[in-house]
Amino acid sequence: MEELQSKVEELQHLLQEKRHQVHKLDLEGRRLQEVMQGFQQQELEQKGKEESRRLLYQMLTR
Repeated sequence: MEELQSKVEELQHLLQEKRHQVHKLDLEGRRLQEVMQGFQQQELEQKGKEESRRLLYQMLTR
């Protein structure tokens, strides 16, 4: 019986560790998603600036 109780405690400990790892990975995933969104926003802004420059150039060279 003690052996079974010891095994249960060990498994509970492992489960808690795995839950902690999942939580850390979830936080890291969210952080990386925010970074990617920042890059995408910068890319959109850059494309918008390039398009504005192109249109301005077209208007000035007519």
